Amino acid sequence: MNRESPKNQVNETIVGMDIPWEDIINEACRIIKFLPISYIESGKIKNSSMTMPYAMLRLESPVIPHEFMMPVVHKVDFRHLWHIFKEREVNEKEEVLVFCVPKRFLGRFQARLHIYIYPLGYYQEVSDPDFKPDYIEERFIPIASWKPE
Repeated sequence: MNRESPKNQVNETIVGMDIPWEDIINEACRIIKFLPISYIESGKIKNSSMTMPYAMLRLESPVIPHEFMMPVVHKVDFRHLWHIFKEREVNEKEEVLVFCVPKRFLGRFQARLHIYIYPLGYYQEVSDPDFKPDYIEERFIPIASWKPE
């Protein structure tokens, strides 16, 4: 019997299985946790399985009512995330946002990740449906960004 309260239970819904990719396309998602399955050693990606994603991301987004997981299946996206979380490291005054941008390859849909580091609080502010900035402030400019090639 699970004794955790519902508030503490983690919802394991996964984009691509439980949530259609189309639901989060071009939506701001805040990365809560980077969970690598593979790793980088001497500049090469080392993975234990050819059938597993390189990593999983625990995310939140205003369009999904609970936290959810997203697989990282592209090498370039994984390298960017590895650099951000394992080499550069995100400090307590920053947050990482990711946008899935659609791409078709050989008739199949593939999401590629645009990743941005912003000052902490940016996500909450821009996720507010009543938020309408009058001008571009410095806090709206990303600290760093990574896009697929």
